[in-house]
Amino acid sequence: RPLLLVCATERALDTALESISATEPRLLRMGARSPRDRLRGFTLRSRLAVEQGSDESHVRAWRSLSKQQRALRDRIEALAAGIQQSEPTADDLDEVADTSQIMSLCSDAPGGWHDTDDALHKWLEPVRALAARRRS
Repeated sequence: RPLLLVCATERALDTALESISATEPRLLRMGARSPRDRLRGFTLRSRLAVEQGSDESHVRAWRSLSKQQRALRDRIEALAAGIQQSEPTADDLDEVADTSQIMSLCSDAPGGWHDTDDALHKWLEPVRALAARRRS
């Protein structure tokens, strides 16, 4: 017959479960991991491992796959962020243009000099407009 035991603290729960575990082997402890060795077999994780017939090699393989999955997810997110950059930046311009070309791009402002990012943005406006017309 199921019994739900709720305690105010993890310590109180562990104390109660230790006394019950002597007569009831089918306990399931929910909550934070217990520091008591006697209750380790009653956690949800350990019960699932027993039910699934899991052994240590299975657990190691699962952890390895989880780590690989996280690494792949991080790599995919990095690639997606790179794809989302649709326009060149001032850093890109620094890699392909020399100083005189950048100065020429930034010097056409009526009131003085453009910031490199602003100049690049202004210079690309007709290109963006043409691309938008072609998409429509």
